[in-house]
Amino acid sequence: MRSPALSSLTALAMSAALAAAQVPAGGSIETVVLGPSGANTGSEIWVTNPATSKSTNLTAPAAMTADLVNCVTMQNLIKGFVGTIGNKDAQGNLTPGSVWSITVTATGVTGTQLNTKPLSGQNVAQITQIGTDVYVCTNTISGTTSSVGTIEKIPVAGGAPSLVVDLATDSNWFSGQLVNSLCSDGVSKLYAGGWGTGQGIYEYDLTTTKSRVLCVLPNSKYSTGTLPFYACNLHISKLFKNAICAIGRYGDVAHVDMTTGKLLGHYHSNAGQAAQYYINAGDERADHMDVLVGSQQCLGVMIPFGHGGVAAVAYDNIGSDTVRTQNSVTGVWYNEGPGRYQAYGDGCAGTSYYTATSLDRGGHAVQGNGTWEMALESGPGGAVAVLMWGASNTQFANLPILPLDLTPAGAPGCNLRQDMLILIPVTLSGTGTNDGAASVKVPLPNQKATLYTQWLVLEKAANNLGMTFSDARALRL
Repeated sequence: MRSPALSSLTALAMSAALAAAQVPAGGSIETVVLGPSGANTGSEIWVTNPATSKSTNLTAPAAMTADLVNCVTMQNLIKGFVGTIGNKDAQGNLTPGSVWSITVTATGVTGTQLNTKPLSGQNVAQITQIGTDVYVCTNTISGTTSSVGTIEKIPVAGGAPSLVVDLATDSNWFSGQLVNSLCSDGVSKLYAGGWGTGQGIYEYDLTTTKSRVLCVLPNSKYSTGTLPFYACNLHISKLFKNAICAIGRYGDVAHVDMTTGKLLGHYHSNAGQAAQYYINAGDERADHMDVLVGSQQCLGVMIPFGHGGVAAVAYDNIGSDTVRTQNSVTGVWYNEGPGRYQAYGDGCAGTSYYTATSLDRGGHAVQGNGTWEMALESGPGGAVAVLMWGASNTQFANLPILPLDLTPAGAPGCNLRQDMLILIPVTLSGTGTNDGAASVKVPLPNQKATLYTQWLVLEKAANNLGMTFSDARALRL
């Protein structure tokens, strides 16, 4: 017979083992497909930690990763679901995607396939749970052949999938457009996103079995602004009340009112300029007031809420393919951290298509963290930058003039957003137009405090003032 003490030790050991691989607070779990487009060689599941800039490749069932993991959503820090794209059988025929229940363990991920019979199509793009069922959207595309797709459900305990709606037969679906994203209110309503021109967000009520077009999404702000939004992920927003967050392929983020369909905001990582990455997935970070997205080039980038700008924040080059651009992030789930270092105002771009963007390193923005750092990414390499922080984001020298529009000073689109009580100059690392980075260690006190921060970057060719500015963030302890 096992002693109570031994049982307790075993339980503690198991608990510690599980905790070792949990998604850390302020970290994310992400799915990655390897290999060139159209000839993928496999897939992986990673845990990333923006606070430490470290990433870990988790072992996972071969049957799951061979089927190409394509999305992830978690019920908690240990248990969740992934969906797969599907692959080709021995005869070269396309096989349907699948849904797996996963458990994060000390050494990686274990998993069980939930659907005991095939789904209707490939490309399980997003998964959401309502009660004892998980809901998924699928479509199939191969060469010039494609299907609009379906929404199906599977018992959380596992079982045969059942059709909820065939979108090809619903007059409220966007004609001819693939379904490529899905979320729910957790009660009775599903929201799906289309992939193509004239697409938007579709609502389906499980109680009434009625559907409607919630909204038509605007074109992307990428480059000329003529490309569709291409919603690759939908989420119930953590940043806006009663809203859906839509994340687009070309670096767009839109927030839409769930009741009225009104567009609450539409911003872009580098609006009006040619991006060098394509977004596959993302999730909001309410603790930072921004959106963490994963790209086809396996960058983890961050788009500040309501403003734009982009910075490598969680990782650079996860995925085991030796050709960096053949590692494609397909799913992102973020675990909120305890600190609050939140974007509240936009920056302005210089000669690069990026906007220098502020972020934090060295753990969480909480009282007593002696290793915390204020950091900057995506600036011009080798440039001098100045970290500015102040006590107010509305008053400068007791005058209510913030934010201060710097257009008259020769910097159109730039704003000073804090009162510059402390200035710390640094030289950015790197040599490229957008790989400049810096950080300044700021030990945090064991007391309540609020600071407002922003970076100034000296860039003579950017404008007549010779300066650009990062987004502004509020540190609240």
